Amino acid sequence: MNILIVDDEERARSLLRGIIEEYFTSDKSYCANETSNLDEAVSLIKQERPELIFMDIEMPGGQGTDLLKNKK
Repeated sequence: MNILIVDDEERARSLLRGIIEEYFTSDKSYCANETSNLDEAVSLIKQERPELIFMDIEMPGGQGTDLLKNKK
């Protein structure tokens, strides 16, 4: 499973990555990419085509929901 974490706070990304690593054991493959900004998130979505995205709502430069509305 290809997972993308989008959050401007490093601590939140780290915590979420830890939870993902805990539940995705070695018999399940996953790739957890992460970014702290919306512009990079757009690029990663286009390049990596994640199956699951964890996204912060309020971020500098816009809101996470802007990605859903295709405003970024």
